[in-house]
Amino acid sequence: MNHKQAIIDLYELFYKEFTGNKSFRLDLNRNKQEVKIDNFIKNIGKYYNINSIGIDFLVRYFLFQFYYWKDKNTNRKIQIEWVIGKKALERFLRNGFNEKFEFFIHKENDIDFSEIYHKFAVTKYQPDFNEESERERMEKKRFFNTEAGLVNCLENTSLYNPKSDICNQCNFVGDCKELLKQNYYKLYKARLNG
Repeated sequence: MNHKQAIIDLYELFYKEFTGNKSFRLDLNRNKQEVKIDNFIKNIGKYYNINSIGIDFLVRYFLFQFYYWKDKNTNRKIQIEWVIGKKALERFLRNGFNEKFEFFIHKENDIDFSEIYHKFAVTKYQPDFNEESERERMEKKRFFNTEAGLVNCLENTSLYNPKSDICNQCNFVGDCKELLKQNYYKLYKARLNG
């Protein structure tokens, strides 16, 4: 997933919803906006493995931040640094996953969470099941073409990937496909039939 683009898209969407300015576009050249986004990705990477952060997390993060500013006197304008700056991230880490927030979001929020979630998580940011991380490539190489390698892949990877040059050269590709089918049937279907 391209985290930078997802952050831009979510900020623009929430800003439009919050302000009613449907033509708003984030100007990356103004006030070093792109640097702010890069810094946010680095800062969030100090708390979470950035590769494990998906669109679900980011939608919730932006929902939390815009909800925080909902009743503040902002003249209905929310600067990006208020949403992705250090203080905003710290606020989210302290309060972003509590039950009270969840209750208020569903009861009082003007922004339709389900519509935003569908727009981003279900359509635009559908995960790429054939994407292979550097960590996964490293694990696949660890005991390449050995039975120990097959066990290692079962424990530490998402198994056979048709776009992986490592998988396609492995002597255990047939066994690995079968393990993928037995253990992760939906992923098996997505990778081999999708």
